[in-house]
Amino acid sequence: MALRRAGCLIVCVLLWCEPAGSGQPQRTVRTASGPIAGRVEQGLAVFRGVPFAAPPVGELRWRPPAEPEPWTRTLGCTRFKPACPQKPGGFGGTRGPFSEDCLYLNVWAPAAKPDRPLPVMVWIHGGGFQRGTASIATYDGAAMAREGVVLVSVNYRLGPLGFLAHPALTAESPNKTSGNYGLLDQLAALRWVRRNIAAFGGNASNVTIFGQSAGGVSVCALLASPRAKGLFHRAICHSGGAPRRLRYRDRPNGRLSSAEDAGVGFARRLIGRAGADGSDVLKLLRSRPADEVLQAADNVPLGPGGGIQGFLSVDGWLLTQSPGEAFAAGKQTPVPLMVGTTADEGTIFTQAGRIDSPAKLRVLLRVLFRGRAGQAGKLYPADDRAATRKAVAALYSDVFVCGARLVARAHAAAQKDTYLYHFTRTPDYGLRERLGCFHGIELPYLFGTFAKSWKPSADDRELGRTMRRCWVRFAKTGNPNGSGPPAWPRYTAAADRHLVFDTPIRAGEHLRKKRCDFLDETPIR
Repeated sequence: MALRRAGCLIVCVLLWCEPAGSGQPQRTVRTASGPIAGRVEQGLAVFRGVPFAAPPVGELRWRPPAEPEPWTRTLGCTRFKPACPQKPGGFGGTRGPFSEDCLYLNVWAPAAKPDRPLPVMVWIHGGGFQRGTASIATYDGAAMAREGVVLVSVNYRLGPLGFLAHPALTAESPNKTSGNYGLLDQLAALRWVRRNIAAFGGNASNVTIFGQSAGGVSVCALLASPRAKGLFHRAICHSGGAPRRLRYRDRPNGRLSSAEDAGVGFARRLIGRAGADGSDVLKLLRSRPADEVLQAADNVPLGPGGGIQGFLSVDGWLLTQSPGEAFAAGKQTPVPLMVGTTADEGTIFTQAGRIDSPAKLRVLLRVLFRGRAGQAGKLYPADDRAATRKAVAALYSDVFVCGARLVARAHAAAQKDTYLYHFTRTPDYGLRERLGCFHGIELPYLFGTFAKSWKPSADDRELGRTMRRCWVRFAKTGNPNGSGPPAWPRYTAAADRHLVFDTPIRAGEHLRKKRCDFLDETPIR
């Protein structure tokens, strides 16, 4: 196996890593695995495509991430590496290239050694655990790093390659578990940060994890995992939350079959019943090309809970209970936390228009709320097609918004430095009328990566700068407040206050209280 892993690394170097000495200013750093060279770009040292784990291919497919084989020659890490295999396109997705050899991270650090170690911020991308990659242009870390942090972004395995559970995988595991390999990749990246980030000017004792959508759910999962304690010291959750109802690895959870049963069904689709029920099932599964693995996976719909329930599972080792259950019981890691959402989270997920009539909406509400469907109908009323779509989008948005409030309430009971935000700024762009302040719209503001077609105003750019400063102050101290505005109140259940990011920035209270109180009493996630 050592020879195979070494061979994979050699292929990686030949295909994806440039040799050092390309003529541009460079900075060389020695990591625990070997020396790497990045480019100096406008006062920053940027390292793209740094291996933090061995390529999860061959016998390493569907195993916890392994340490990369060490090297002695300097790797020129100046290009992003492929995204993990996924269906191309879609919101939060990428057009490729794709490769199972995808466990790489990227670092933006000061080109000159700082006077003292800087806070570290580790970005976890979204995409429903099915799509996305750290190299999406929106996630460029330069603007954040210039505010005084070392910024790291990470790839992790997705879809069936990242989250398959199966009895045979459990049997071969030293921890007697399977699934959640994508979360294990995130843990491996955090361990890499702990071992190596000092060489980039970062402080391994001051690490903030932050992510959006599935990345935000990942943040809550890491807060809930006993295996992640000590690997980070602050957390920021964008439009994610702490799902309560997940598959259990080895037994059903209500209407959800066990993750292992779902894995058995997947194996039968991929290699046939005879192979799936035989003794060589894992050998056969690992022999199939990644594109066949993706084709055999169920088409799990995106939307509140869809992709999450289809992939994350309570495996008994990494997650001993769902993140929602851990937060409700006060068992999450009590580090300082920021959590929030956008105003129109649901519009992205309702574009297909499957619920497009009042009658279909009533059916949906009966399925979700059962005996309380009548009360739900008063909160989400509709009497025609347009009103139906608006009501469905409002319901989907509230799942995110109220889920964030639920996380803030649970966490504030254990950690006073808990902050809730709500982003409501809608710039003048082509999708304004249809999508409003949609899921993920705050990210170009935060990262300072506006697309040229948006033509951001001076107010938009200033709002982004203010957000970056709040996020960086939080990473430095656990408190986003500085000497001047905005004044961001700590969250308490009694006051129920939050900060509204718009022009102007302002404090608010009791965000969507009536609907959130209803959803708290009748949870659907």
